[in-house]
Amino acid sequence: MVDRLGGRSTRGPAPFIGLRMADFGALGWTVYVLRCKTGELYTGCTTDLVRRVREHNSGAGSKFTRSRLPVAVIYKEELGSRSEALRRERAIKGMRRSEKLLLVGHAALATRA
Repeated sequence: MVDRLGGRSTRGPAPFIGLRMADFGALGWTVYVLRCKTGELYTGCTTDLVRRVREHNSGAGSKFTRSRLPVAVIYKEELGSRSEALRRERAIKGMRRSEKLLLVGHAALATRA
């Protein structure tokens, strides 16, 4: 299986689709979008994305993702402060599904949503 950035995976979907571990710097707050097993999208923010995704996939992350495991990161955006991250999270949560899919680069899926 090949992800959208050309990386190869041997077993199912990777928890960080199209992202490398080098992409996870500790530069403050991160707003992220997850794709759940059901295809639904979840948006959140954190200071440690790797830890947070691990929590989601263990069932301790949120009630929404708990019954939709596994989840995979499809988008992340680093911001300098908690208030900026919360504002951006709220803005993304207010988008329609098609707008979110365009944001994360899945234009082909957005036309079907």
